[in-house]
Amino acid sequence: MNKSLLSIGFLLGVMVFNSANAHLYWVEPNEFYFYNKSKQIDKKVSEVLTFEFTGGDTYFNADTNRAKDDEESYNFNIIDNKGNKVAIDDKWQGKTRAVFEAGMTRPGTYVLEAARVGKPMYYTKLKSGDYLHKAADELTKNEQDKKEKSVGYYQGTKAYTTLHKTNDTWKRILGHPLEITPLSHPNLIDAGDTLDVKLLFNGKPLAGTKIKIINQNYRFQKHGDVPIYAQTDESGIASIKFPDADRYLITTEHNVPLDNDKKAEGLNYSASLMLQVNEPWVKEWAN
Repeated sequence: MNKSLLSIGFLLGVMVFNSANAHLYWVEPNEFYFYNKSKQIDKKVSEVLTFEFTGGDTYFNADTNRAKDDEESYNFNIIDNKGNKVAIDDKWQGKTRAVFEAGMTRPGTYVLEAARVGKPMYYTKLKSGDYLHKAADELTKNEQDKKEKSVGYYQGTKAYTTLHKTNDTWKRILGHPLEITPLSHPNLIDAGDTLDVKLLFNGKPLAGTKIKIINQNYRFQKHGDVPIYAQTDESGIASIKFPDADRYLITTEHNVPLDNDKKAEGLNYSASLMLQVNEPWVKEWAN
């Protein structure tokens, strides 16, 4: 069988694999915009920012913390508009989420990130439909006989928070293998607005890729339903219109087949961006 047919077989297989073993991952701050009620912008502020990294196989229902037993395989950062990392004062790893806290002293927009680094997270699907948290070369002889497919996973997720005033931090590319990058400020979106995003894979635009957009108050009829879809054009850009004020998760994935790899038949990369869409009066109140 030639390489192109093997690649098609992997991509079709991993789509089924992922639909059964799918988890969404996200970073969520306690506030997307810390409004300055005094209306006076100071050079120094005092706010406590917390954010969590979590995942779930139903939307916004956190049930998985992949970093709990493998923290060294993840980067967790708060980054300012100059690329500097803000010190994280405290962290806590729970079964369903990792929580981080930092005292923020300078106004501006910050990006919060969580990303899998180093080796991927491996899962193997058996013919029975069960899953093992193992790469192909870690299986026993009995498990090898029952194996259907092994896949390695990378997750990259981010969100933005603004303290009192905005800046251009949202323009910064973090360098995740698969990354959703906003093309305008993600903390300044109202109900009815449209946000353009650019999807990058290894730093290059990724065309023809479906993006899913899920809002917090959406109630799906069957597992896998999402209320909004978009697709990237030849420049890797997709336009997303947000009909209502709510918290939204923008998510996508990209599958890459591997040839003669002892650990997996392919790699699955996922990316997400969480943001808050406001009622129009919020901006008026803030200003």
